[in-house]
Amino acid sequence: MSKTDLGTQACGQVFDPGNDSVEALDMLKDAWTAGMDGRQRISLEGAHEVREWATRFGVTEGALRRAVERVGDRASDVQRELGGRR
Repeated sequence: MSKTDLGTQACGQVFDPGNDSVEALDMLKDAWTAGMDGRQRISLEGAHEVREWATRFGVTEGALRRAVERVGDRASDVQRELGGRR
């Protein structure tokens, strides 16, 4: 499966270089880099979600919460803040 196919699954659209803008390509890239589940934002609302993100990044729940407080809820920013662990 190609990145375009995966991006289509993740965000429900295909990039058409003849008609789509750079912004559309960026959205497709974001969907691809967020992973198949398409989650780009970290929610600290549910205990299950916090555990899942902490496990994904290999950190404690407290470290995850502190990173989100420092850089916001965008998963790529939190990953970078935590030292690129994934």
